[in-house]
Amino acid sequence: MTADERAQTHWQLPDYEYFRGTARIIASEVLKLSVTSPPNAHSYDTVLTKAHQLCSYHSAQVDQQLISVNDIKQEMQALQDICLPPNLFAALTHWARAGHSRRGLEKFCVPHHMQTRPLERQAVVQAVLIAQYLLRETRRKAPKDGKFRVGILEFSLSAG
Repeated sequence: MTADERAQTHWQLPDYEYFRGTARIIASEVLKLSVTSPPNAHSYDTVLTKAHQLCSYHSAQVDQQLISVNDIKQEMQALQDICLPPNLFAALTHWARAGHSRRGLEKFCVPHHMQTRPLERQAVVQAVLIAQYLLRETRRKAPKDGKFRVGILEFSLSAG
């Protein structure tokens, strides 16, 4: 391809700068609207916050239970069966369709997400570090045949 053909086919740096600038404008306007508007059960930030809290609440309840390794499959199935209440799902669907230009900007324009995101990110990093540590310890204690199980997963120590 020639440089001109590539420029016509692929996004260029000015395109990305334009996208970023547009996203900043949209996020600041949505944030301004959510802060200045009276609380409304169907507003963008309220709907996203309720959906996030509902999912986080259920997840926290599952995390507080002592789950044996053998119950992982059942827990995963239970999580798949959970759905949002119909009115909340309808409101979320509405905002996904009507607010398409703001999707992905929640961390910049929804106050609840702005407050909880750093804490949730830290919790996820800690969970990964703990899982790595546990896997390393389990692997260290693995039998010499080179295979070990963690829950329903089987790992091999061999390179091939």
